[in-house]
Amino acid sequence: MDRSGPKTGSSVLALKPDTVWKVVYSDEGAWRAGIYRPAASCAAEIKELEKHSHPELFVCMEGPSGLVIDDGAGEREIVLSPGESLLVSGYHSGFRASEHGFFLVIERTDFTTEYIDRLTKSHLRSVRVPSSENKN
Repeated sequence: MDRSGPKTGSSVLALKPDTVWKVVYSDEGAWRAGIYRPAASCAAEIKELEKHSHPELFVCMEGPSGLVIDDGAGEREIVLSPGESLLVSGYHSGFRASEHGFFLVIERTDFTTEYIDRLTKSHLRSVRVPSSENKN
């Protein structure tokens, strides 16, 4: 079976990180799956949090791997072991709780991301991510 080139249909893909974020599969207009290897090696390194306009599913593939979550009830750190998952709808950012930690993330293909300063909670910016089928 071919293990190179674009991944479609019956193509096999090793889920290993080679960058911070890489989309590996997508159903345009519906969902996309990506490999997320957080840049931060611990929660203390995180300076900003993000929130998508739709929930995201984080599945720990190798780890442990962690998330800083602020859902309006205060900030907390959650560390996931391989095979554990968490549906996130609030502000968040990831960190590697181990050298090789990473997540598989499932999200919509059309969304807006809001960024806030982790300490002050002040709004930093908003970024619209349109589905590629909506791009001109």
